[in-house]
Amino acid sequence: MKNSLFILLAVLLLVGELQAQAHQKIFAYGLSNWSKYQPQPVTSYKKEVAREVYKRLIRATGDYNTAVPTFVMNNGTEVVAWMDPEAAVIGLEEKAYDICTSFGADSLNALAAILAHEVIHHYEKHDWNRHFAQQNQLEAAVSMEEILPYETQADHLGGLLAFSAGYDTYRVNAKFLSEVYEQYGFDTKLRGYPSLDTRIEMVENTVKELSQIKKVWETARLLSLIEEHTLAATYYKYLLKTYQGYEVYNNAGVNAALAALQLFEAEEWSYVLPLELDGKARLDQVKFRAPDDKLVKRQELLDQAARYFESAGLLRKNNPMVLVNQACILLLQGESEDAYDMARKAIRKCKKEEQAREKGYAQIVLGIAAAELEELEEAEEWLNKGSQTHPDLASSNLHILKGTHTGSIPPKDGKGKERIEDIDLQDFLMDAELDTTFEIGSEDQIIGLRSFETSDLFLHFRQGEEGIEYVVFHQTAVDYEQGSARGIKIGASQAEVEEAYGRPNTALQLSNGQCLHYKLLKLLFFVDAQGKLTHWTTYEKELF
Repeated sequence: MKNSLFILLAVLLLVGELQAQAHQKIFAYGLSNWSKYQPQPVTSYKKEVAREVYKRLIRATGDYNTAVPTFVMNNGTEVVAWMDPEAAVIGLEEKAYDICTSFGADSLNALAAILAHEVIHHYEKHDWNRHFAQQNQLEAAVSMEEILPYETQADHLGGLLAFSAGYDTYRVNAKFLSEVYEQYGFDTKLRGYPSLDTRIEMVENTVKELSQIKKVWETARLLSLIEEHTLAATYYKYLLKTYQGYEVYNNAGVNAALAALQLFEAEEWSYVLPLELDGKARLDQVKFRAPDDKLVKRQELLDQAARYFESAGLLRKNNPMVLVNQACILLLQGESEDAYDMARKAIRKCKKEEQAREKGYAQIVLGIAAAELEELEEAEEWLNKGSQTHPDLASSNLHILKGTHTGSIPPKDGKGKERIEDIDLQDFLMDAELDTTFEIGSEDQIIGLRSFETSDLFLHFRQGEEGIEYVVFHQTAVDYEQGSARGIKIGASQAEVEEAYGRPNTALQLSNGQCLHYKLLKLLFFVDAQGKLTHWTTYEKELF
């Protein structure tokens, strides 16, 4: 994934100038003895803001086996950010933070771009500095052959990492890089490195590729959220040809498992499993007409999900959420005892305070497994423990356990057609003007993209024997200022959304909030962990 802005890279930049400086600067990426230069630490709110971005990126790696590097911030003005592999430290300069804030609504995206790049250096064990910067005695600039493979990978993987953590770094990359050069006073032609113009061109090429990957990923995610799992699977297969990462395997596995759940009758399976889609839990059952060969198809989907989770587990060994997902598959396959053991293993792997979310999911799975084993008192005990971190999910299962489940309250009737930027999706489809189109899979499936001023549109299109099928999503940006058809604006509380629209048909738990799905209105609202609306999506579909 190439994203981040090349960033600062570690200011890769400085090396070429080191010999010309009377006071030797430190190469940003990976340095020993940084403390001897003694910049003053920063402990203000700036560090707390940056640390929150950093923590989300670390969580998004899904890697609980690699030691988490210490995050530091200082008032230095020379290296932007750095990763020290020997001390296991990732650092950010206050000056770089201030440059990020100049990007307004994109300030956190800029921070994520910087830090994701350095996080990837650490988790991919990029410590090539040992070969040329021993004891910081830099005698010559590093060759491009040594630098580029690592920097390219850090940009590429950093982009997907930032995206999977919820940040959109793509639109700030080139502008941010130019601003870093200007504010830090770097020569546009540093010896041993491409010129700034060449670097920006590389960034823009990378952005184009990453933007396409992001759009496919976002479309797959949205398709899964509206329960079009078969179609979403096509997108995940496409992504896996390009990027075989933990996040894609995890999402593909969850999507296959949710597709299998659609093939269970209510009397066959009623519990609500904490299957996650990149941090998203399913909180309601899906109802639809199952095919005649549902048992065979169901088993195929569960086997496929198991393979995807196995691949995710190989990339993130002993990741508690992978173990939870695998336990869910075992439950659906009727292997309750094995699911119980797997969930207990997941709990044992949750040794850190920040893993309380994963531990809670494992406790809920243990409750469901105990219920399936007819250990009802134990089941209630585990579900009550899980309610401390996931009250809605635990409550749903406790009602099912006790036979008091009443189902969802239907949302309010529609009042007014939902539009974003005053665009009627049906009218748009009559004469669709798209910025980009490309094929997905081998069945002439087309994805089309269109960016508006404060929103993005994703179009799936295919012409088959049955006719033309499509799904079109229109999604607001986080700085969208207009209101919905019922006057709801970004920043509104979840209570205000439900006051205007009623209870959603489905509430899907996200790692940092919830997705509220109103099926009749073809509307998705996304709220954060504080219950505030961050953005929303409208959609239209015609599928066969």
